[in-house]
Amino acid sequence: MYKTYQTFYRLAFYSVDHLGFPAELIHYENIIIKPEKDTKNYKIDLEDKALPFGEKGIFIGIETIKPDHVEITNSMYLTTPSILHTNSEKQLKFSRFRSNNWSKHSRKSVFKKKYYAIPFIKTKVVFEK
Repeated sequence: MYKTYQTFYRLAFYSVDHLGFPAELIHYENIIIKPEKDTKNYKIDLEDKALPFGEKGIFIGIETIKPDHVEITNSMYLTTPSILHTNSEKQLKFSRFRSNNWSKHSRKSVFKKKYYAIPFIKTKVVFEK
């Protein structure tokens, strides 16, 4: 029914504003993840990136980008690999389209109506004091 296209992901790092929304971009180098087929785990070493970690923390944005070799031939399509979603009592997902204002994503879970659907991304952060 839908055509499926490969997608890449770009990591972006943002400061946190006074309302708890993503604010200014704090790292300008492109960090691109090019998923391989059947690979679910990625280790990304950010030691040399010098990311400032503010008092309120940071937002890590995961942006989908179209690879140069992909030629989209239809307006209805899916991208792969997809990011899995899980459930949360809190709205923990922010989104924006083409650099517009950020909005708190309020998509309810299909499986648990009282919960929100949020991306399931397991991270481990190690930093020196």
